[in-house]
Amino acid sequence: MQHFYDAIISEKTNDKTDLYLMIDDDRITSGVSIYKDEFPDIDVPIRLVATNLVSPFRELDFPAAGCPEIVSEDLKMLITDLGEYDNIEFLPAYVANVQVKKKYYLLKFLKTESDLVDLERSKYVMLGEEKQLIVPFFKKEVEVKYHIFKVDEIKYWLFVSEKFKREFKKRKLVGCDFYKRTF
Repeated sequence: MQHFYDAIISEKTNDKTDLYLMIDDDRITSGVSIYKDEFPDIDVPIRLVATNLVSPFRELDFPAAGCPEIVSEDLKMLITDLGEYDNIEFLPAYVANVQVKKKYYLLKFLKTESDLVDLERSKYVMLGEEKQLIVPFFKKEVEVKYHIFKVDEIKYWLFVSEKFKREFKKRKLVGCDFYKRTF
């Protein structure tokens, strides 16, 4: 049985001195995943802005809640050190309205995992005329090749492996909490 985690912005670091970032591009709105062939003509580096201009501030390694995911150079190194990442592209970004020490990137998922969610057992809500998955149940016997991935049915969630979680903590990266999911 494999154990994976929802990777979300940390509640512990949700502090007035933490620097949170968002994309400043009219074509890419908050809550939109950048994956596969979406936004093929996007200008890089991508302009980011800090949402809270306080001083001094602490730079996070995972400074954006939700989609698209923004990661620091250190988190990018963790991802690439774990290897086998033909499912991700790192799009360079810069912070326009405040000077930062870290380099940042957007994660563009080129592949998503399919056929992992047990659609009959999962819980949904209706948002207008659209059925939105809110509590996924996963199939018992699945194989996941990557240490960081998206799932077709819930592309706005980010999942990571046990190994990813251990490395994140070992490297003392900040800005992400992990909630266990069992596959």
